[in-house]
Amino acid sequence: MSADQPARRSRRQLLSSAASAAAGAVAATFATAPGVEAAVFNLQAETTNSTTAGTTIAGTGGINTLMITSDGSSSGALNVHGGSDRAISAASDGLYAVFAMGSSAGTIPLYGANISTGIAVGGISIGGTGVVAASGSNFPVAQADTALYATVDAPTKTGLKVDGRVVLANRSGRKLIPARASSVVIPAPGVRAGNFAVATLATARTGRWVRAATCGTDKVTVYLNGALATATYVSWIVLG
Repeated sequence: MSADQPARRSRRQLLSSAASAAAGAVAATFATAPGVEAAVFNLQAETTNSTTAGTTIAGTGGINTLMITSDGSSSGALNVHGGSDRAISAASDGLYAVFAMGSSAGTIPLYGANISTGIAVGGISIGGTGVVAASGSNFPVAQADTALYATVDAPTKTGLKVDGRVVLANRSGRKLIPARASSVVIPAPGVRAGNFAVATLATARTGRWVRAATCGTDKVTVYLNGALATATYVSWIVLG
């Protein structure tokens, strides 16, 4: 055998070398700490992509981190189905965490559906506005401690339109005024003197009517023009 020619390796040596290389590749793939360096995984179109861990897409430089568009002929640009908790969870340190835009009258840019008894679309804000609904070209600023803020950019537009029942759980109701009484105090947590109340007798009583309805701290007081001969309900509502 020539001195220039490398010595032939035995089959045992070849198998041992191949096994060592394979073990090294597997270790390099699975020994990486989560969140430090992700394994290479290409998303495949027109099929289901399965994964056993979460996927994060982070963008820098003021770009759209992920943009999904539709030509309008399909049912949606993005369809997400969640399990027991959330279908989409988004966070942002900038202006928008999720932005959806439509360009035609029949488009619904953001649509949520729940086929069970849960919430389809929800919004939570700690000290700000949970959900804003605006009609106009300018997006409104957040309102402090407000769950739902509906606003328009012109006084001729409608801020809130409801078809169906409207329930003001702790801002309206009926209260029984006892016989021989001419007023009643109604507990109403959260009501303050700056609010205003409207009240009326729920049953017609000849010669008797509501003289005034006043708001105080956590209460509404309804005054009649005189004492009742028979116990009577008064209906009331607080606004403001």
